[in-house]
Amino acid sequence: MTLGAVVVAFRDPDSVVRSLESLCAVEDVVVVNVCADPDVTAAVAALGRVEIQTFENVGYGAAVNIGVASLAPAVDEVMFLNADVQVQQIPSNGAESAVRIPLQSFGGSRPEADLHSLPTPGAFCREWILGRPHRHSRREMGRDAAANGAAIVAPRDVLRSHPLPTEYFLYWEETAWFWRLRDHQIMKQVEDDFVVARRPGAGEFPLLKARLLGRNLVRLACERYGRRAVVLYVPMGTAWVMRLVLSDAVQGRLRQRVRYRIEMLRGVMSGGFTFARGAS
Repeated sequence: MTLGAVVVAFRDPDSVVRSLESLCAVEDVVVVNVCADPDVTAAVAALGRVEIQTFENVGYGAAVNIGVASLAPAVDEVMFLNADVQVQQIPSNGAESAVRIPLQSFGGSRPEADLHSLPTPGAFCREWILGRPHRHSRREMGRDAAANGAAIVAPRDVLRSHPLPTEYFLYWEETAWFWRLRDHQIMKQVEDDFVVARRPGAGEFPLLKARLLGRNLVRLACERYGRRAVVLYVPMGTAWVMRLVLSDAVQGRLRQRVRYRIEMLRGVMSGGFTFARGAS
């Protein structure tokens, strides 16, 4: 299989350079420059890679889909990744129908698969409200687990028939996508020879992202269970935010994060009002 790559870049040209340098062994690489940042354009041109510009932030899922459509026809397997990801080990050819999950290292930590449960009511209560993540085995991957979408390898045919969701814009879109893959019995597997590194988060808490984090939880629940899910997931989402507030207080970070948590709660509530009416 012929591997191509799609890098989604939102400003931060230094990260784009590091990501592209880690992909030097991949012949066909497309950079989707969200918001047409001129510094990103210069960085991509200096490294001789193909750039596609969007003049507004279309969201991660839409950017990946744009990049997939722009790769050369010979590419039949696609690695898509955020620009803050550096690929330390590019996977060898895989199964024709499998979506492949990397091991991720954060700030030099030991590489591990970044998996989480599909947020069924029971799993959401256990992992998000009680903060007790389940350690998923490789065998469980296809049944009830999803992966962080910062770096994935997927057959191009899978991405054509099951593109990344665009209605989420940010947050929960990769979980929605993995849930849809499970519905269609698409195989997913963790690859030991696919290793990426990410920098630890900078500690920024944009309020728009916080609101989307809460709102899109309710969107996902309603996608899976219908409008009646609002009755269950709005209270559960509220309990999740309250657990995070308590954690912030214990860590002595409540003052710097309180506005972020308030926006998360507003997102949960606005999602409840919006999706209870069946809005998209």
